[in-house]
Amino acid sequence: MKRIIKFFSSIKLAIILLISLAFTSIIGTVIAQKQNPVLYVQHYGEGLYKLFRSMGFFDVYHSWWFILLLILLSINILFCALRRLLRDLRHLRLSPTRLDDETARKFNLSHSMMLDKAVSECKDKVLSIIKKDMGGTIKQEQGEEGGFFFFSEKNRHSWTFFYLTHLSILIILLGGILSAVLGIKGYMQILEGEKTDKFYEYASQNEYSLGFTVRCDKFEIEYYPNTMRPKDYKSTLSILDQGREILKKIIEVNKPLHYRGMTIYQSSYGEDTSSGNLVLQVKPMNAESTELFQEFNVAAGGSFEFTGADGIKRQVKVLRFLPDFAMDGQGKAFSKSNQLKNPAVQIMVTKEGDTPFALWCFQAYPDFHMIKKGEYIYTLKGYKGRMYTGLQVGKDPGIWVVWLGCILLMIGVVLVLYSSHQRIWIRLTPEKPGCGLQIVGHADKNKIGFENKFKYICQELTDSLKQ
Repeated sequence: MKRIIKFFSSIKLAIILLISLAFTSIIGTVIAQKQNPVLYVQHYGEGLYKLFRSMGFFDVYHSWWFILLLILLSINILFCALRRLLRDLRHLRLSPTRLDDETARKFNLSHSMMLDKAVSECKDKVLSIIKKDMGGTIKQEQGEEGGFFFFSEKNRHSWTFFYLTHLSILIILLGGILSAVLGIKGYMQILEGEKTDKFYEYASQNEYSLGFTVRCDKFEIEYYPNTMRPKDYKSTLSILDQGREILKKIIEVNKPLHYRGMTIYQSSYGEDTSSGNLVLQVKPMNAESTELFQEFNVAAGGSFEFTGADGIKRQVKVLRFLPDFAMDGQGKAFSKSNQLKNPAVQIMVTKEGDTPFALWCFQAYPDFHMIKKGEYIYTLKGYKGRMYTGLQVGKDPGIWVVWLGCILLMIGVVLVLYSSHQRIWIRLTPEKPGCGLQIVGHADKNKIGFENKFKYICQELTDSLKQ
């Protein structure tokens, strides 16, 4: 049993755990957390992706081994505090209140003087000065052979503030464990005017129920003048619970909505890429042609037809639409997100009596044509879809526990730094022709300040008793 207590209360274990948590934090910083698995595969490859996923590197702060580190550190702090508590209680119980030769030798602050007055004449003046300068608890006791003892202490329970700081750290760790075990973060996308009661976790893409319904009544976006850079965007959300509208709030970045333990943040926006229309432009490849260009609105997966200047009909079919075009390690095209960051469309052109051909059109690179075939240039001019609001959903049951721990920690640190246990022992012994006075003092913190105070008390006693 002693070995177990010694192991869990060792400083070495605390250092190892703190280093492990620091290394864990580095992993959580270097590796982006809770991203789309497709992005991980593209960045790390299939092999490393499977390895990192099995080790929990993509959701470090909810992994079993991170929770285990927090629990072990909590046990270590608890055992360290308990070991010291037993020692402090024993020390407090055995602390002397009478000044004897052993106590006088134990502490450095000591002063002695000989007085030509009797003990009975000096004790009242000594008591008056100690009460004025020390305050706190004062004990006086009659000694053998007519002697007298005084003991004064201030901030007797200041040693307990050390345990307040340790308790606050344990509370913070408890909050972290609660957040890691019970907390969840996900996202939802709601089209303007629609509602949902579901959200999806980032890492697993599992679907969860909110327990209530969120409706997007309105989405607004403001751009910087003469640019397409967003200056501000916000959503007007309504909370529906059991069919009744409970509240309505406009949320912006850093101004979330709170309801039933869930926090809803404004995180992104975009246009719905599944129900809108692509705007494709068709113009002659021959720059000298007088034929006018044409624009067509076509749904993703849809098609349109036009007749060229040669009188031949052509059909253009949309094969794929990728709102955020990218290439993986195998050269395959995919969309990194549902936002219109790099829109691209793959179309197939079929001319009567000719072989069909496919090509990619990029909105950001209208002059890029991998295949220059046929008599026309096809350009993606844009996408017209309904706006959606991207919301981050979080449930963090440990956040208030962490805040409580932080407040207690700040209070504890201030009390530990600025509260000092101060003690003074005084012994009056009958001596011929008068009496002898010995004073001993000790403070566990701010020793320089207490030494100045001790010298002042000694000087005041000297001036008062030698008059």
